[in-house]
Amino acid sequence: MKRNVRTATLVAAAVVSWISMATMEGAVVVSLQEVGNDVVATVGGTANLGGASPDSSGVGLPLNLAPATPHISVGDSLADSYSLLLTGPTEFGSGIGPFQPTSSTGDFVLMDQLVGLLMLPEGYVSGNPLSSTATWENTTLSALTVTPGTYVWSWQVGDGTDTFTLYAGVTPPPTGTVPTLSEWGMIALVLLLGAAAVTAQSKRRKILAGA
Repeated sequence: MKRNVRTATLVAAAVVSWISMATMEGAVVVSLQEVGNDVVATVGGTANLGGASPDSSGVGLPLNLAPATPHISVGDSLADSYSLLLTGPTEFGSGIGPFQPTSSTGDFVLMDQLVGLLMLPEGYVSGNPLSSTATWENTTLSALTVTPGTYVWSWQVGDGTDTFTLYAGVTPPPTGTVPTLSEWGMIALVLLLGAAAVTAQSKRRKILAGA
């Protein structure tokens, strides 16, 4: 009985450890939507930099939206810049702007796929939540040359990847509610290994009892 409890404890610890690692993988999410007569960008999620050091720190840049580059920047804080190989769509619209927002506040977040540049708040620590907004007043996504859709860019982090997702004119799905297929597969594998360990311990105990 004690061995079964110990095995179950180890299985539970493995599941908790895996969930923690999955959480640290992170994902930057930007929602770009028409709200009344305006267009509003809302930034959320987290980023995983895999321990990378910034190329420069305390940088301040003008904000811009350039769908054809593609480039988007939101926030009003100083930032650190990271040179990364960003793979994904080469545009999310046709214009190069600059389409500067009327106002913006919060964590500075910038993604430029053409030059391979990601910028995050100065001193950013992987896994910390990001939060910022920007507003383009009296305009539309069409006027900003944005093509509605979901756009995902990714970069390498160790043996895995992290992502920057833009939901332009489409509703983002709820976050942190349903595991992906790969996550379900990992959960199933951990549980199967735990069940196999419990079964093996039980059989061994019976053999020893009958010896």
